[in-house]
Amino acid sequence: MENITSLNSPHIERVKALIGSRGKKNRELENAFIAEGIQAVREALNPKLVEGLAVKRVYVTESGMSKIASSVDSAVLDKHEVILVSDQVMSAMADSESPQGIIALCSTKTLKLQDLWQSKPKKNSFLLADSRPRKCRNCDSKC
Repeated sequence: MENITSLNSPHIERVKALIGSRGKKNRELENAFIAEGIQAVREALNPKLVEGLAVKRVYVTESGMSKIASSVDSAVLDKHEVILVSDQVMSAMADSESPQGIIALCSTKTLKLQDLWQSKPKKNSFLLADSRPRKCRNCDSKC
């Protein structure tokens, strides 16, 4: 397991580039996002639709490691690159004021509706997004 203690690590810049509103462009270009906190990372590690999500790296502090180890099967965690970071590094990476000590770098892919049906979902609820520009209701332009 890699250990990061330096605040000059490129891992920090990589995570910060994807967080918040300033990271929207990077998230869209790279099909990536950051899951922060125990619940979000646990859901990313155990996705309901496997084809649409992949966890690239998990960054944890020592306390974060004990939290995630108690809530996620070790076999699932062993499949991913886990990087131990200091509390200072986690504070620099995290978007929240009091981080829980765990962040995951995740990637997504766009699935076609046909592919979703072939995966035989247990529940038939999907979110369909239309990326075509729409006219703004307020100013009648394409904001």
